[in-house]
Amino acid sequence: MKKFRKITVLFIALVTIAAAVPAFAREGDKQLDLMLDLSTSPASGFDTTAGPIAGLSIGAGYELRDGWQLRGDLAYHYWDRDVWGRSLSYTRIPVSASVRKYFTLPQPKGLKVFGQAGLEISYDIVETPYVYPVWIGWTYYGTAEGKKSDNKLRLGVPLTTGAEYEINSQYSVGASVTAHVVNDSYLTVGLAGSYHF
Repeated sequence: MKKFRKITVLFIALVTIAAAVPAFAREGDKQLDLMLDLSTSPASGFDTTAGPIAGLSIGAGYELRDGWQLRGDLAYHYWDRDVWGRSLSYTRIPVSASVRKYFTLPQPKGLKVFGQAGLEISYDIVETPYVYPVWIGWTYYGTAEGKKSDNKLRLGVPLTTGAEYEINSQYSVGASVTAHVVNDSYLTVGLAGSYHF
């Protein structure tokens, strides 16, 4: 755990220095992304996410140097499962800061591949249903259903690889695969549309 903390502090220091010293950065590309995600379940028994609102990410990037991009991303993932006719849900909202390295391929023109790594803070909400008896005074009125919520913050490391194709100077499309190394780890596959300015 101490080694992980040292790596975390070192990474934050490097990103802060790179962002605070513009002399090292060429005037670079700024990028906004919208991504639809399909994610494996973070815990056994939950379904894989499906549908655009089950996994959605937005991100922004700034090219510090040619081929090196500093990024921030925010995502929303939702999973559920049925247990005896009652729905359990698992919501994860990860926020990450990372560095992406692009590699331009000779052919086809406009295609780049990339690798990306960073730090992620995840806000997790697990909701489980429960049934309780309803009494008013000494009279029993049956049962009612409620939900218990367990909320946690978790620190993790997202490791991403992907490709991006430039349609023109302003727009690109891409695909990526991210392994979220965190408590209840999971894998995300995403399709993105990006705007460059």
